[in-house]
Amino acid sequence: MLWVNWKGIDSRKIQGLMITTLPPIKQAKMRTLEETIDGKDGSTITELGFESYDFQVGIGLFGKYNVDDIIGYFSGSGYLIKSDEPDKKYICQVIESVDYERFIRFRTANITFRVQPFKYAVDNIKTYNIATADEAIEVRNYGNYISKPKITLYGNGNVDLYINGVRTTALTINGNITIDSKEQECTSNGNLANRNMSGYFPELKKGKNTIQFTQGLITKIVIEDASRWR
Repeated sequence: MLWVNWKGIDSRKIQGLMITTLPPIKQAKMRTLEETIDGKDGSTITELGFESYDFQVGIGLFGKYNVDDIIGYFSGSGYLIKSDEPDKKYICQVIESVDYERFIRFRTANITFRVQPFKYAVDNIKTYNIATADEAIEVRNYGNYISKPKITLYGNGNVDLYINGVRTTALTINGNITIDSKEQECTSNGNLANRNMSGYFPELKKGKNTIQFTQGLITKIVIEDASRWR
């Protein structure tokens, strides 16, 4: 039985809703800029980042149903989990509304999602308690591409963050600070704190990564979205 989990709600809990088809698993395409220069052979290709793309989920009606509930379910934006990849989630937005009358008449429809280029592990939050000032922690990116995690540090003082032996970020922490590498933002207690950070937003290579701190005092670190696939 096919199913999806959309914005935290399992489709199997929606009365009368049946998932009839799921889209094939695909990779996002790279956007590129190609330039040619007179007198130079070939061209120069610059990578500009991965594209978002669309996929469709087929749905149907059975038994006792409420069409309004089903159409309302497939709206907005959020995380989508599919039954053929239950350990991964996509960031999506529904971009086409369902033709109400046609849906009732034929009892089938397609839901079109605009999908962001990367997918993430469903189990995506790990907490590490730090026992000593010079303790190193090992974080694994199980994905197939460099990840841009969200890292929250608890502690105090001026802290240097090292990833795989390279100093990437300097932070001033007063209680806690969150570095969101995907959004390129730094916050503390819900407030913008970019002034408390210098250096680069951390990235995690595929496989094993080692994170260390110098100076200051770190008691706990929480890492989200350490693994990323395309």
